[in-house]
Amino acid sequence: MANNKEQTKGNFRIKGIITGLGNQNAYREGTTKKGDEYKTIKFGVKTSPINKIDVELFAMKPDFIYPYSSKDKKALKIPYKHKDIFKEEGYFEKHRNIFKDTKVFSKKSQLFNPKKDHIDSYHVVGISLSDEKGRESFIDYEAPEKIFEMFKDGDTVFISGDLKPNTFVNKQGIEVYGVKANIGSIKKESDIDFESKDFQEVSAFEQDVIITDTYREENKTILNCYAIGYGDKIDKLQLSVHDDKTPKMAKKFEKLKFGDYMKFQGLFRNEAEQIIIEEESEEDEFGSIAPAGFNNNASTKYNSELVITAVAKNDDGTSCYQKQKYTREDFVEDTIEEDDDISLDDLDEEAPNGIDASDDEIEDEDDLPF
Repeated sequence: MANNKEQTKGNFRIKGIITGLGNQNAYREGTTKKGDEYKTIKFGVKTSPINKIDVELFAMKPDFIYPYSSKDKKALKIPYKHKDIFKEEGYFEKHRNIFKDTKVFSKKSQLFNPKKDHIDSYHVVGISLSDEKGRESFIDYEAPEKIFEMFKDGDTVFISGDLKPNTFVNKQGIEVYGVKANIGSIKKESDIDFESKDFQEVSAFEQDVIITDTYREENKTILNCYAIGYGDKIDKLQLSVHDDKTPKMAKKFEKLKFGDYMKFQGLFRNEAEQIIIEEESEEDEFGSIAPAGFNNNASTKYNSELVITAVAKNDDGTSCYQKQKYTREDFVEDTIEEDDDISLDDLDEEAPNGIDASDDEIEDEDDLPF
């Protein structure tokens, strides 16, 4: 087993209309079984008439906050209960006994020096929220409540954040691959019109992965992957390449091998599809037959996918690809962990809108490094 593997990261950028924020359980706060206070929020964002991305944020009450100063080039460690008073004159002198605990405040760089440092330059680095009144950052624990206060259903917003694999086994015993979209920032935008000829959908992702295997399914290539988290935690992730969008890429990716490292960009999809169950309506005692739409034969199914459209580029313009960065032995003793976080539920390549990529086109399959 290879220890200290390089972490992989995923992020998303979407623009659309908020939906579901008015639901009863969209914003919640409470206490865990261990007695920890938490706040959480979850709602949808329609990026097109048929695509809806669920975003969320969950955080527990912290013991400390870490306001940072770009002027002093350091972060302070402040008890959460003092978050509103640490900038007051004489605060550090008055509470000097707190900061004498060397087990908690072991680094001098965490301490404020009244003679050299600039207290007004320290600000919390957290979730960025912007509306007509301006932009402000909140720590994760406070952000869910602020989001609920600042935004409403029907608002057009641009949201960015990180993706976390969320793979589970359903009641039918089938492994389901998914991701959680954790909010990092929200910015209110001018109203979007899906019917406008100028409308351009923004629902994009970027993710680096370790390939485990690939296979063909209908008109696409499926990539099974590992995502590496903190402490070498391994999660499963699945991405796809569609023949109709990037046929050269779909064919080329069939040759990827276990352990190959790649960073992808693509479309973040969760598209609604109406399923009609073909059953004949039976007459009742009055001889009536329910019309389509009222006969309970229709249901909505959401098809969730991370659809690759591009290989991300390094700063020097080369593709983010490393052949067989890992071997199978590197993962033998690693545990593929289930998501133990507290959940709200207990090259015809083209970079997607919202993700920057090189404008260079790949004219031939051999132009790819793999």
